[in-house]
Amino acid sequence: MRSKFGFGPVKISHVIEPPIGFGFGTSGSGALGTAIALSDLLGLHLSLTQVSSFAHTAEVESVTGLGTVISLASGGGAVGLVTEPGSYSIGRVDSILLDITQYALVCACFGPIEKSSVLQNAERRQKVNEFGKETLEAILNDPTPSTLLGRSRTFAERTGIASKELLALSDKAVEMGAIGATQNMIGNAVHCLVERSQSKTFVKSLRPAMPAGSIFVSDLIHSGPTFV
Repeated sequence: MRSKFGFGPVKISHVIEPPIGFGFGTSGSGALGTAIALSDLLGLHLSLTQVSSFAHTAEVESVTGLGTVISLASGGGAVGLVTEPGSYSIGRVDSILLDITQYALVCACFGPIEKSSVLQNAERRQKVNEFGKETLEAILNDPTPSTLLGRSRTFAERTGIASKELLALSDKAVEMGAIGATQNMIGNAVHCLVERSQSKTFVKSLRPAMPAGSIFVSDLIHSGPTFV
């Protein structure tokens, strides 16, 4: 954006609640938020497509993510699917419809991971492409949260992205009553979808299964980028 619009140094401050580097999309949201803020600060009057393009480019060139920005920008739903890759103006998104007020997302976090160690690995990228289309087709044939998380868990294992420990925790979470659970892609964390009425009981059961790490619980929302 600086090379295109020629502005000087800018100090950027982010307030981010989820842990950074765990696969929760903080780099993509940070890039998109920065692009939106710069457009507003400098009076550039850029559209959502334009700021998303800058953010997507930053993600790809920095090797911090590949498809997060389009899902963040679309605001298409709390349980979104990127069905065609690319920036906001090129890719396509869909979403699984459900009453989000009935659910909570419980996340178990164990540490950050360097995304480039996975994204720059040719063998892993090949496996991601190989199994990605198959996984997406299976989810679209049965677009439910349990299918999404179950197929994602299998995808994480087949591509070699996941660790045995986090896959085991994902399976344990389902045994404890989660609708579905899988490792973050890409991050040393597990996210579990649970019924809101059972979330406190679920968290109490999950803690003994993970002596290390931390847990946080999040609501689901239908929202794209907004000004505060």
